[in-house]
Amino acid sequence: MSILGLGFKRSSDAPRVVDDTVEVQQPDVTTEALQALEDHVEQIPAPELAAARLEVFQMSRVAKTLLDRAMDNLSSNDGKGLEAIDPVAAKRVAERAELASLCGGDIPTIIGFICDAIPVLRAENAIYTFLFSVQKAVNFVGSSWYRRALDPKADFDLEAFVDYREEERTAPMGLEPDGEFEQNDRAYPTQEDHEVIFAALEEVHLYLQLLSESFGHDPEQPMPYMMVMEKDEKFTSIYDLQQALDALEIKRKANAAKREVQRAEDMAAVMARARKVLLTAAARK
Repeated sequence: MSILGLGFKRSSDAPRVVDDTVEVQQPDVTTEALQALEDHVEQIPAPELAAARLEVFQMSRVAKTLLDRAMDNLSSNDGKGLEAIDPVAAKRVAERAELASLCGGDIPTIIGFICDAIPVLRAENAIYTFLFSVQKAVNFVGSSWYRRALDPKADFDLEAFVDYREEERTAPMGLEPDGEFEQNDRAYPTQEDHEVIFAALEEVHLYLQLLSESFGHDPEQPMPYMMVMEKDEKFTSIYDLQQALDALEIKRKANAAKREVQRAEDMAAVMARARKVLLTAAARK
């Protein structure tokens, strides 16, 4: 999936995605480049500022892989579990999965179809909605990695998920390129696997936020990591990653407990049926 070689431009009439899909080499992120943006931030419209920040934004290999896995998850979610609860939502999830699958999980391609198919204002909302669905898929994948990395019994190995060294070609000694492995070491010096995953989740969230802003989303209303429904059925936005991970873990444990209760009820029903049939059969002999 092409994540960073973005060719997004906006016209005065509508957001557009440049058709040229040739990969370009991302420039190195430098303090000077970022500072130049910040020095003129008040003079640059929000979409253009977000697009400029994307131009100097580099994602680590772990963050890229996390986003790829999230898009795989999004593409495979057919919404069948929602059919009995909310058929409309189930259809929406299935259609989004089909679109992601048809586009090979490529975010720029999906955004391009959104921009081409519907008017500007609705496109901006549709893009934000789509990117937030990506964020939810990132949460699902990333929280699983994070908890496994924290579990001393899980035998978690981050490189089993992100084998970026295999992508580097060998070169004569002393002439090796500065590869992704070294870049990742610099991005996360001396950090444990769970800390690397935490940082990667922050990276992807920032990427999705900048992408939504570049297509018109108000930066004063940033994208949350997740929304939680309270007992009064109102939703609370969570903007803190650690709080979001904790909420996801609570939800995971609650769902696991519900599944265990359901399994116990199902087994009790099976046993009751078996006893009734078998005891009746035995009484007839």
